Amino acid sequence: MTNMTKISAQQAKERLKGFDEFATKTLEAWKAPGAAVAVIADGEVVHSAGYGLRDVAKNLPVTPETLFAIGSCTKAFTAFDIGLLVDEGKLAWNTPVQHKLPTFRLKDPVATATANAKDLLMHRTGLPRHDNAWYGSPHNREELMERLHTFQPSLGFREAFQYNNLMYMAAGYLAGHVGGSSWETVTKERIFDPLGMTHSNFSVHVSEKADNAAQPYLWTHDAATLVPFRDLDHIAPAGAINSNLIDMVPWLLMHLNGGVHNGKQMIKPETLKQMHAPHIAMPLPPESPWITYPVVQNTTYALGWAGQTYRGRTMMRHTGGIDGFITFVSFLPEEGVGTIIFTNVGLDLPAAALHCHVYDRLLDLDQPDWNERMKAHYAKLNEMGEKAKAGFIDTRKPDTQPAHPLADYAGEYEHAGYGKITVSVDGTRLVATFNGITYTGDHHHYEVFRLENEDREMLLPVMFTGGFGGEIAGVQIPLEPTVEPILFARIQKEPDDHVS
Repeated sequence: MTNMTKISAQQAKERLKGFDEFATKTLEAWKAPGAAVAVIADGEVVHSAGYGLRDVAKNLPVTPETLFAIGSCTKAFTAFDIGLLVDEGKLAWNTPVQHKLPTFRLKDPVATATANAKDLLMHRTGLPRHDNAWYGSPHNREELMERLHTFQPSLGFREAFQYNNLMYMAAGYLAGHVGGSSWETVTKERIFDPLGMTHSNFSVHVSEKADNAAQPYLWTHDAATLVPFRDLDHIAPAGAINSNLIDMVPWLLMHLNGGVHNGKQMIKPETLKQMHAPHIAMPLPPESPWITYPVVQNTTYALGWAGQTYRGRTMMRHTGGIDGFITFVSFLPEEGVGTIIFTNVGLDLPAAALHCHVYDRLLDLDQPDWNERMKAHYAKLNEMGEKAKAGFIDTRKPDTQPAHPLADYAGEYEHAGYGKITVSVDGTRLVATFNGITYTGDHHHYEVFRLENEDREMLLPVMFTGGFGGEIAGVQIPLEPTVEPILFARIQKEPDDHVS
């Protein structure tokens, strides 16, 4: 790193003139409630501001103190916890998890025996997302840990990158166990407290009671709609931290300063380098805007951070998204600048537009209209979604009937890892409730039904399976697209015990 590449605080302030106008236009373009943006340059906060509203109904503004859910930006904290334990000699990056957690078990016996902290943190266990197993699940963290072995891998162990929230839950559980407490306690005592992150918390139940917390708004039908806070306590190490600009600034500065905060080395430089190093290739998903607009290239995953180049500059970043919130945290190590972007609308494109515009200004580059570009990309995503939906509908074989009366499909079905799904009948339609979300729909063909949740624009095709006696034995649902549909077995009702 040389001083020639550094961007001074004064340069950054000059280049950010006019950003407020762009931020306001972004909220207007997307009908988004609010946002908060902080920018760091050369060790200083050169910009920190709130835009729009944290609560539309009460007309309350966003401020730098407003709490937002940071989602998967939590993962960098979990990786940092592991790094601190490595520094203390309580853990090694390559120690098999099972040596510290004998109950840790995956479906793949090789992964069970040899997976280490790095494998969990760089998403290379062979396990795909299986997000529907935890999203809205009533099971607590210990119960989810016990169910890890029920989830089907889609690739071989260490074969490739596959983003997985459950493995970060496991990494946080490991950190808490090795640290002699819980993930929350380890993170608070070893990260929050030293950095002075006094406003931050680990549960939306805390944010809900706070005086200055953003309300979550989900983007559906081209509008932002207020939704309930999403409880992530059971999978907290993967994405449950709630914070504000005031607290996140020292966290980001510490990463830019090589692990130093207020003159004190919080973590060994070589350990931090491990967290920032490019460990595994991370292909862009087909829906990524960076395929259409290739300003982002060379994407890799480190440990709790992703690496990439932005218009030719090395960037570390992570995105966080959960019901009603999107967060971008990023920095350019060679230029010494970084940014934190919060929005309280569950669509990543407005935050991406703000993110790109900030760096175009900081780097003194041309400034394409990122709102226009992201709007065009959003239209493309909609078109892809409609084509996929139409493609499924087009598979329908006409003039077919269910094999049973609708009432026969009603009941409870269970998978060892995914939990229960309840099916009932409403007139001529089936109603399915899974992890707190209700889907309603009609017969598609044969034993397949097409169920939807219109509020969330979600489609749930289900196929019932039969037994040799003609009974309905289970239901298959494609909840994880990279593996075979998940089979829920029918729960048989206990016979009445009363004696007549």
